[in-house]
Amino acid sequence: MTTTRQQGADESVATDDVATDVATVKGAPVRAMALALWVVVGSLLAYGVAQTALKASALFG
Repeated sequence: MTTTRQQGADESVATDDVATDVATVKGAPVRAMALALWVVVGSLLAYGVAQTALKASALFG
């Protein structure tokens, strides 16, 4: 852990990897929700393409 002293500050500020670890933990649910959204949108897109292909084959086949 590194402590730095700022001019005019009465308290030392601690900077280390704990702050980035906390940010990573807080960002984990956001990353999971983004991945879930990708899965949902991708599956709906595939469903739409499949429905279009089926309707086109029924129309022209």
